[in-house]
Amino acid sequence: MNRKRILHALPGALLAWGMLAPAAQAAGQERTVRQTKVAVKAVQRADGSVVDRLDMAARKLPVRPEEWPQRMADPTRNGTACKDPKAFAEWLDATTEPRFMTALATMAMDPNTYPKALGQLFDPATAHNWSEFTDPVLYLKWMGAGMDPQFYQALFNRLTDSGKLGRWAASPASPEVQALIRAMADPGVYGKWMAQAVDSRTYAPLAQAANPLLPTIWMGGMAQGVSRALSPSSDQQDWHKLPAADAKTNPWLAGSAGYRY
Repeated sequence: MNRKRILHALPGALLAWGMLAPAAQAAGQERTVRQTKVAVKAVQRADGSVVDRLDMAARKLPVRPEEWPQRMADPTRNGTACKDPKAFAEWLDATTEPRFMTALATMAMDPNTYPKALGQLFDPATAHNWSEFTDPVLYLKWMGAGMDPQFYQALFNRLTDSGKLGRWAASPASPEVQALIRAMADPGVYGKWMAQAVDSRTYAPLAQAANPLLPTIWMGGMAQGVSRALSPSSDQQDWHKLPAADAKTNPWLAGSAGYRY
C-alpha cells in the first residue's frame, strides 16, 4: 500500500521540483552577482582617455607605487597580488613604476628591514595569509583570467602606457633618485649597518623561532586561514561553477571598452 502511495505521489513531486529548481538557481545567481561586485573608479589618462581602475582604497591595497615594497616585505600580507588577477594587474602596474624601484632600493638600504621581516615570518598571521591559497575560488579566478583576452590586453596597456614611459625617462633627475644617490654616499648609512650587527633586536627573531609553542600557534593560524578560504558564507560557495560569460553577471567582461583592470 505504501509503495502505491509513493508511486502516485512521485509525478507530482517531480513536477514541483522542476518548477522550483529554476527559481532557486536564479536566486543563487542573483546572490553571486551581488557578492562579486567589483569596486572601480574612472581615471583619466594622460592622453585624455578614461579607463576603469580598481578602487585600491576600497580593497585595502596600497594606493601609490612606493607603498608596495612595504606590503611585499610583510609576509603576513604579501600574498595579495597572487590571490586575485585584478589585484595582480594593480601590482604589476605599480612595480613597473620608477617610484617603486627607488622605494624598494631605499628600503633595502635600511638595516631594520630584514630583522623586521624575519620577525613577521614567525607570526601566525603569516600561516593564516598563505593558507588562504587553499581556496579553490582563487584558482578558478585565475583560470577565468587566463582565458580572457581582455586581461592580457589590460596588462599590455599598462606596460606600454606613454605616461609610464615618460616617467621612466625623467626618473634619473627625480628627487627620489637624487636622494637615493646621496644616501649611498653617506657614511652614516654604513655605520647603521655595523651597529645593527651588535643590536639585540637583530637576534629577536631567533628567540621567536625557539619558542616551543610556535608550531601550535602556526597550526592555529593555518587552520583559521583554511576555514576562511573554504567558508560557504561568501561568493566562494559556488566555486565549482565557471565564471559567467555574460557581461551583466561577470565583472571581468563589464566595461570592456575601457578595460584596464
